[in-house]
Amino acid sequence: MKKKIVRKYSMEDSEMLSRAYTKYAALNESLALFTAKFPLINAAFASNLLAKIDATRALVLDNEHLDEQRVLTQTLTQSMAAAYIHLTTLGAYAKLAYPKRTDKNQRAFGQDAWIKARFNKDKLIAALDLAHEKLSEEPYKTDLPASGFGTAQIAQLATHAEALRNHGAVQKSATQSRPVSTQQRIALQNEVWDIISNLRTAAQVVFRTDPARSGIFQLYPSKKKKEEG
Repeated sequence: MKKKIVRKYSMEDSEMLSRAYTKYAALNESLALFTAKFPLINAAFASNLLAKIDATRALVLDNEHLDEQRVLTQTLTQSMAAAYIHLTTLGAYAKLAYPKRTDKNQRAFGQDAWIKARFNKDKLIAALDLAHEKLSEEPYKTDLPASGFGTAQIAQLATHAEALRNHGAVQKSATQSRPVSTQQRIALQNEVWDIISNLRTAAQVVFRTDPARSGIFQLYPSKKKKEEG
């Protein structure tokens, strides 16, 4: 069984990364002093620390990814429902415009495919596009507004179609992103902690006679500061 990775520090992740960034900034200001004592603590060392901090902050946890997917799915479902209702509203006005059931104009907007399109995003987009296209032609662009399905409602068909296309693109992008597990994130955060721990040890040598500057590299806030805060 794979051993569980635990945090090497006892503070919130966000606080640890914030403190790590503070140490990175302090290191940059005194980099020449560090390099003089410890040649390996150089510009590349500082860049590596910043890169690890930024990479860790940018990670998307697996549970956060799932939450995002749920929200996107819920939003898409709501948008599809609204689009379908708008189509059925068009169908009702088509019956008002062409009251005779034998009038082929009554079902000129692709109504026969609407049921199958109700829960299928791509088919629903196609149905919206077809209806909008038909309403740009005569006699529909005159008869439907005359029956009460106005220009704003006609335009809304295209708006619904575009919204569904955008949802699809966003959902595809979210699906393709690579979430990491909590264990992976802890491992990366521990790498940051190891670097600033080594930096703390080096700072005790570099600033042996300067407690104030050495204190900047402390891993945890001093008890005195906590009491004052």
